[in-house]
Amino acid sequence: MTSIRIYADFQNADERGRLRLNCVGTARDLARSGVQLRDGLAVTVYSDDAGTDNASLQIEAGGIVRYSDEEQCWVAEIDWEGLRRKHTTTKAAADGAAKPSNQVNGVKVRKGARNARVAIDRKVLRSAKK
Repeated sequence: MTSIRIYADFQNADERGRLRLNCVGTARDLARSGVQLRDGLAVTVYSDDAGTDNASLQIEAGGIVRYSDEEQCWVAEIDWEGLRRKHTTTKAAADGAAKPSNQVNGVKVRKGARNARVAIDRKVLRSAKK
């Protein structure tokens, strides 16, 4: 069985070391693949390797999807010892390696926002006050 490949922010882990699957890139990859997250789903999570200047180098790991009642979101349990670096190609990027964006549904998300929903909610709240 092949696992799907989805974006995750490796710096967005909960206290138990599980990656939160609430990033813009994650949502984009799930929408592109048509897959819905479910408990026990095998995934490969990836992110650009922030430790390099080479945009074609990514870090990835295998994981299992779980719903976290504490976090109120989907998470991926990964083997941190099994992290691997992968060189991507233009074809691989075109086949589903979504790049993180600073836009969600036309709303600009400020750089460094840990959760796109927070930035969007703030914009909605500001416009409602007007």
